[in-house]
Amino acid sequence: MNIERHLILIGFMGSGKSSVGRELAKILQQPFIDLDEYIEQQTGLTIANIFAQQGEDVFRQLETRFLKEVLKNPPHIVSTGGGTIISEENRRLMEASGYVVFLDAGWETLAERTASSCSRPLLYPSGKTAADKQFRHQKIKDLLNERRPFYERCHIKIITDNLSIHQAARKIIQQLLQTD
Repeated sequence: MNIERHLILIGFMGSGKSSVGRELAKILQQPFIDLDEYIEQQTGLTIANIFAQQGEDVFRQLETRFLKEVLKNPPHIVSTGGGTIISEENRRLMEASGYVVFLDAGWETLAERTASSCSRPLLYPSGKTAADKQFRHQKIKDLLNERRPFYERCHIKIITDNLSIHQAARKIIQQLLQTD
C-alpha cells in the first residue's frame, strides 16, 4: 500500500504512537518520523531538558516549528507528541497534510504504560517520582479529559487498550483502505 498523504498518529502519552508508527512504517515500507525524537535531534536537548530549562511554552513553539518542517516532506508516518494536538495551528496543519489517526486508550492503560518512564515532564514535574502514583494518575485523567475533544477530531480512531502493536497497525491499515 502506497500512502499519498502523511499518516499522522495522535494520542496521549503511552497510547502507542511511536511503537505503532514504527510498525506501520515497516509494514507499509514508508519512512517514519517521531516528532519528539526529531525535536531532540534538531535542538540537541531532550524533551525533559527543554521543559526544565525553557518551559512548556518554548517547547510548544518548537513543536509547531518542527511539525511544519516534517510535514513539508513527502508522505511519512508521523508520530506526534501527546500534546501536539492542543495547538489549533498544529491541528490545522495535520488535518491539511494527511490522515490523522487517534490512538485511544483508557487512563488505566495509559497509567500502566507510562509508569516506568520518568522522562515525561508533565507526569513527573520537578520533585515528583514514579512513587507519586496518585499525582500521576490524576494528571493523566486531567490531561486526557482536557485533550480528548481535540483527539476526537480525527479521520480514524483505534482503541489500543487490548491490542498488540502489530494488531493496532493492521487495524489502521484496514480503516485506511475503507476510507479511500
